[in-house]
Amino acid sequence: MKLEDDGEDVDEPIEANTGRKSDHRTTLQLHLHDEVYQYLESRYLGPSEAVWRLLSFRVHEEYPPVAPLAVHLPDMQPIYFPSDACTQQLLDRMESGRSTLMAFFHYSTLAVRQSLPRYLYAQMPRFFTWNQRTRLWQSRKKGLAVGRLYQCSPNQGERFFLRLLLTVKVYLTFRAACVAMGLLEDDREWFYTFEEAIDLAVGYRLRVLFVIALVFGSVTDPYSLWDAFKDRICGDLERELQNPVHWPNASEFIGRDIDYGLFLISRLLTDYGKSLSDFLLPEPTGPWARQLQPDLGSITADDIPLQDCIDEGQRLIAQLNDVQLRCFEIITQAVQNPVALYYYLRGEGKTVVCVPSSGIGAQLLPYGRTAHSWFGIPINVDESSSCMVTPRSDTGKLLRPTDIIIWDEVPMQNRFAFEAVDRMLRDVRKCDQGPFGGLILLFGGDFAQTLPVIRLGTRSAITAASLQRSYLWQYVQILQLTRNMRLQPGADNHDYARWLSRLSYDPQLNGPIKLPDYIIRTDSMEDLFLNVSLKQFNNRILDCIPSDSRTYYAIDKASTDEVGPDGFEEYPREYLRSIDVPGIAPSVLRLKVGSPIMLLRNLRIKDGLSNGTRMVVTALREHVIEAVILNGLYKGYRHCIPRIPMTSLDNDLPFR
Repeated sequence: MKLEDDGEDVDEPIEANTGRKSDHRTTLQLHLHDEVYQYLESRYLGPSEAVWRLLSFRVHEEYPPVAPLAVHLPDMQPIYFPSDACTQQLLDRMESGRSTLMAFFHYSTLAVRQSLPRYLYAQMPRFFTWNQRTRLWQSRKKGLAVGRLYQCSPNQGERFFLRLLLTVKVYLTFRAACVAMGLLEDDREWFYTFEEAIDLAVGYRLRVLFVIALVFGSVTDPYSLWDAFKDRICGDLERELQNPVHWPNASEFIGRDIDYGLFLISRLLTDYGKSLSDFLLPEPTGPWARQLQPDLGSITADDIPLQDCIDEGQRLIAQLNDVQLRCFEIITQAVQNPVALYYYLRGEGKTVVCVPSSGIGAQLLPYGRTAHSWFGIPINVDESSSCMVTPRSDTGKLLRPTDIIIWDEVPMQNRFAFEAVDRMLRDVRKCDQGPFGGLILLFGGDFAQTLPVIRLGTRSAITAASLQRSYLWQYVQILQLTRNMRLQPGADNHDYARWLSRLSYDPQLNGPIKLPDYIIRTDSMEDLFLNVSLKQFNNRILDCIPSDSRTYYAIDKASTDEVGPDGFEEYPREYLRSIDVPGIAPSVLRLKVGSPIMLLRNLRIKDGLSNGTRMVVTALREHVIEAVILNGLYKGYRHCIPRIPMTSLDNDLPFR
């Protein structure tokens, strides 16, 4: 233990001056290999450390004790013997030279045969002690210890893969076992995924899965994956091309289902701003674009029948209250109900773009897409950010004749996002007069609710990121809706609504908040729980589901430039696996058929696969999960969810 004023340490022992007249540098050279002498002669004890040692205070403490665990390849365990050992002694040492790893395998074999408790290698010191004489693990009677495996670099090949293994499956090599468990990044991961998916899905669902693999999966050889499964991905198209209702000249397209499948995949990729050429896939050669109607639905919902829009708009307008209707009459739009406005304006023949700030909101809108998806807003936005939309892009061509943009949930969006959209629309519409290129935008939201999330941000930093602090706010005309449409009947509910409405605006309520008496609360901190308790709750709920569980392991990597001398990162996998980073899935995920799950990425919003989608598991495979959407416009839709890379946006914990 060193305190702040303990003096300066000596960096190089050979330069140290011990204070004795007879000492010279050549004298120290004689003791270069004597570590004890170097420490005693080179140390410097400040006053505080000297007093600490004079009082015999402890300078080192370790609890619980850490037991080192060997990691080696077969017949590569260390053997210790005295320097004067004879040949027979060497042979005896080799026969009895069982390492902690070999003893672990010995116990695991007995555990399988005799139905004993089974443990991971790192758990052995917790339940057993290492007997140096017998070179075996024996049951622990008292005390506690933790195990720590020796670190291995990926440059060490099979030894590194051995360290990763958490399975009893037998493969020809340790690396093959790691790949089979999904512990390593490899294109074979996607081959295994599709081999399992073809038993769960056909046709369109397989094409969506293929597009998700291309866009989110970092497939290194897309053509090999396509060539291996193209017949199954396009398995439903041969019959479709034989339908004379959709294809009057059906005989011309016999045997061209693979080419048609490439065309359909290219249309799916358009939703992500990608093309087949981006993945070195062949372009379709058939005249499919002329035979089919333009896929406007991939960008907007213009393919909704006009009469349906008129009928739906009239139905929703009839549900507006008097305050909402007054606002609707002022600007022919319902601020709190953008869906009604959408159908009304579409029924009037107007071009409408309707976007929310969150993926959940996108599911409530017809063909909804988030603002980030629509306008190409960067995830980490700042004052110099620009949208990935150009005047010649498909989105840019659509925005040019647009009549109105309805943007919901704006209080949670950073003001730099709106300013980036402002610059983009001025460029796309070739109009620098007025904000947003002269286009009318309808914003919806309540600034008393969720504001932009600023990590470790102060109140001033959070408000500075709000739309109200943008230069665009001066152009906003404010319309207020005062009636709480979600309020249930009851005196306490009305009192609570009035108190809640005052909470954000009444200066008398600033400072500590005193809850009304009719709100159920507790004065005991033990009755409260933190986010870390959710893992325990999830496990308890999972144990109540009467089915077998399956555990999925992530391929954890640190997103950092720090590497060791061999060129690989020096973070142990078990350390990365112990970190639960907000916003990404846990490193160890246990699921059962019937488990409720929530999607954490916008995989394909057009089919209901957005951030926050609630689903229930219907099938579990090694590399893919089948789940059905529980609610919303896409209730009952089944999808295959693969493993995709997920990167934390936390700069303090760059995690992948």
